[in-house]
Order: sequence, then structure tokens, then C-alpha cells
Amino acid sequence: MTQPANALSVTRITQLIKELLESDDALQYASVAGEIGDYRQAASGHAYFSLKDDNAVLNCVMWRSSARRLDFRPEAGDAVVVQGGVEVYAPRGGYQLIASRMARQGVGRIYEEYERRKREFAARGWFDDEFKQPITRFPQRLGVVTSASGAALRDVLRTLQNRWPAVEVVLFPSLVQGKEAPDELAAALAQALHCHTAGMPIDTVLLVRGGGSMTDLWAFNDERIVSVMHQSPLPIITGVGHEPDTTLVDYVADLRASTPTAAAEAAVPDRVEVGELVDAQALRLTRRMDDLLTRQRTRLDALQHRTEQRHPRRIWEQRMQQLDYATEALQGRLKLRLDQSRARLGRLQASLRALDPEAVLTRGFSIVRNRKGVLVTDPEQTVPGDLLDVKARGGAYAVVRQAEPTDEAA
Repeated sequence: MTQPANALSVTRITQLIKELLESDDALQYASVAGEIGDYRQAASGHAYFSLKDDNAVLNCVMWRSSARRLDFRPEAGDAVVVQGGVEVYAPRGGYQLIASRMARQGVGRIYEEYERRKREFAARGWFDDEFKQPITRFPQRLGVVTSASGAALRDVLRTLQNRWPAVEVVLFPSLVQGKEAPDELAAALAQALHCHTAGMPIDTVLLVRGGGSMTDLWAFNDERIVSVMHQSPLPIITGVGHEPDTTLVDYVADLRASTPTAAAEAAVPDRVEVGELVDAQALRLTRRMDDLLTRQRTRLDALQHRTEQRHPRRIWEQRMQQLDYATEALQGRLKLRLDQSRARLGRLQASLRALDPEAVLTRGFSIVRNRKGVLVTDPEQTVPGDLLDVKARGGAYAVVRQAEPTDEAA
């Protein structure tokens, strides 16, 4: 079979269909009512779902930026109105609705009223950060505004008991849904503020309720409640609904929590964490104290040492020690001088003994003097008959010189 000259490719015909759809304003700015057939949200945050009625099914995609703004969690079977534009998805040869907004049927008017109030309250400055108050870190008393019979109260009390059982809880009960709920909620908040100023101080107020539809939570968008919260001298934590639910009280609150349990967790510290923090601080303080004591002891020892060194008794002891050293040194020098003098004297005495004329007497010699006491050293100094004095080792005696013997006599 030959291909006609005017045959279109799949891509081309798909492109023509795409251009045709995109050129129709009714399809690009459409509001479609139907029932959600299935709904899933990918890890990327994009939502994929289908709308159906009795006769047809329309595949839909809502990008993450739009899905974040949903004020409810879509589920299969929900009747909704979706706004968006139709486009062709070429890889699958089909068309789909790119949804930008979604509301439950019958809620569209409520949503518009919600946005109107939000803009009005914001224009009044009720949501400004400058009015936000810090949350007391270690509260002694909490006020809780919620239903006395709801699951939210049980969640809050259980969480407070587990985390910080020392805190006192004062319940200000109120309806949390229905026509009378706004008045009761505003009155309960006002009563909490009155108790605070009347002698029962409250550190923080928790305004909580469990999850529900936008209609169920509508009381928390009421101007009376938002106004009381804006004028409150007490910090207020809200925990209304679940994670995707956002009411106008969340914008005026000093702190918004995603659930009642999260609100309780934000209101009090965790005793386990505080215990660990206290232990760590105690350990650091102990170490710092030990270091300080060590430094002070060292300083005290140094001061005591300097004091002892400067004490009169210590100075006297030091002077006495110096005197002892000086005395010992002087005695040593004197002894040395004395020993040196004795040695020198000994040498002199030896020299004198060696030079003493009478020293020769010990060797058998004698000393002869005439009667005049003149030492006779030569026989020529005497003549026969002279009386001479002789001194020998054993003593002195007198002799008379005889004539010299002749040769014949010899």
C-alpha cells in the first residue's frame, strides 16, 4: 500500500490536536465537577488522579506547587470541582487536565469567603510577625482550649504527661464545631486571659482540635476568635486539624503546630532531653569548678609561699642560715690561714735549728770560748796557759791550753 502524499505523521496530528485544544479558552480555563476515582501523590509532591461521572473519565495532574495549597486531603469518592486547563500528553496519546485548584463541591463559596477574610485580617496587621510572642520554655501552667470530650484533649494530656509531667493544665472547654462554636471558643480564650490576670498565671494557651473538613474547621476562621487572639497578652499555640489543614487562627497564633500532639510538644520541653542537658551542664560545671579550684589552690600555695618567705621569722631564719654559712666559711678560711702559718713556722724553726751554732754539739762537736766569751775558732787565738770555756753536748767545763807538743815529745 503506497502512502498518500498528504498523509500526516502521528506526531503531526497530535500537534494539531494540541494546538486545537490550547486555542479553546473554554478548555484552558475550565471548571470540571466530578468524583475522584483514584488519587495518589508521588514522592516529588505531584498529585495524579482521575475525575469521573456516570459516562466518562478524565485523567488529571496537579503539580506540587498547587497540591501544597490544598486545604484538605483528597480521597477516592470525593465530589470535587477542579479548575485547570486541558492539554495533550503526547507520549501516551491522550489528554489530561492540569489542575491548578480543587475544592469539594459546595465548598467553593466557603473557600472564597476564607480567602476574603484572610486578606481582610492580614490588611489589619493581625498576622504581622511584630505581634508574635515568644513561647515560655519551662512553663508551670498551661491553658488548653478545646472540647472536653474530644480526642485532641487526650492527645495533649498524654503528650504533656510523657514530656513534662510537672506542668499544670487548666482546661477551658468549648465546642469546636458548629454554629455556636465561635462564640464558645472566643469566650474560652477570654476566660483563660481573665484567669491569668486574676491571680492564676498561665504561661501559654493551647488552642487545639482534631482533623476534619474545611466545613468542620470553619469555626477557627471566625473573626471573633482571631480578634481575641490578636489582643491576647499570652502566647498562643494552635494545633487545629492535621498537617495540610490551615485555618485563620494559625496565622495569628504565636506558634502554629500541625496537630494537637505537635502543639503539646511545642509547649513543653522533653524531660529526657532536659535531663541530658542538665547532666551535660553539670559535667561542664564540675570540670570548670575543678579547674578553678586547681588554679586557686596553685595561687594560694604561691601566695602562702611568698608570705612565708616574707614572714619575720622566715627572714630571721634565712639571716641565721646566712650567718651560719658565713661563720663556717670564715672558720674555714681562718683554719686554712692558721695551718699555713703553722707550716711556715715549722719551716722557719727547721731553718733556725739548722743555723744554730749549738746544733753541732749533738754531732760531737764542742764550742770553745776564751774568758771574754769570744768564740775560739783558730788555735792562733790562744796561747798556752789560757783558760778556755768548753761547751759540749753534755754540759760546759773549763780547760787550760797546754803548749803545743814538740816533735821530740811526740
